[in-house]
Amino acid sequence: MDTRDILRKGIPPGDRGRKLQTLMEQHHWIVEEFRGHWGETCHDREHKPAPYSFAFGKSEFVPESKLAHRLNNVFMYLCKLNRTTEEKERGKLRKVVLLTWDSRLAESTIERLDLKWFGQPNVELWDLQKRFVCPGPRLEFALQTLGIRFVDQFFGNLARCSGNVAMFLLQMFLSTFYMADNMRNAFVRGESLPWLPYSWAGVDMGQVNVPPGQLPTRRPPECKNDNSVPQKSDPKIWP
Repeated sequence: MDTRDILRKGIPPGDRGRKLQTLMEQHHWIVEEFRGHWGETCHDREHKPAPYSFAFGKSEFVPESKLAHRLNNVFMYLCKLNRTTEEKERGKLRKVVLLTWDSRLAESTIERLDLKWFGQPNVELWDLQKRFVCPGPRLEFALQTLGIRFVDQFFGNLARCSGNVAMFLLQMFLSTFYMADNMRNAFVRGESLPWLPYSWAGVDMGQVNVPPGQLPTRRPPECKNDNSVPQKSDPKIWP
């Protein structure tokens, strides 16, 4: 998301920045060599990846050998996006903020790919997990407290897909920044806020990203996501 678009396009933020979600751009890549590794094929009971549950668009397969190059291209694009005339003349890059939830994985992955992002003065890494009082809280707990939906009525907990997590983290940032005073007071008291509308409407999940060897799945009419009712309780989410 380019924050300069907020002012340039003049979009009113709405409840907890909900209307600004239209400015979020998404790119979800699945490493080609690991396309067969997902929940039902993973033997680790504690690790249930769901790369084919990306709910915000079509995923793309990228060979591992090209991953660093592709990532760096996106990074440089962001560094030069919507610069002012003065910034261009001075060769000044835009500030890039990377949002994470427990930054250790992101830091180790970027280091393993030999990308020197964190040594650049225009780059900041924000670990949103550290913004919550509880030590090492689960992402789902934070999302529920902020009223950000993450459970699909049919496909379940979408926070098991890292691509969805990236989109949810942007929503968390917007929610805390544009929160009304009465909600902020309730949030500080530890109260859960009212549910926001589903943010992944418009994507036909089960048809867009299909795991290898499986057939496309259609959502039953009775499992439609309904903004007028609370998020479905998923017993698999909480221990």
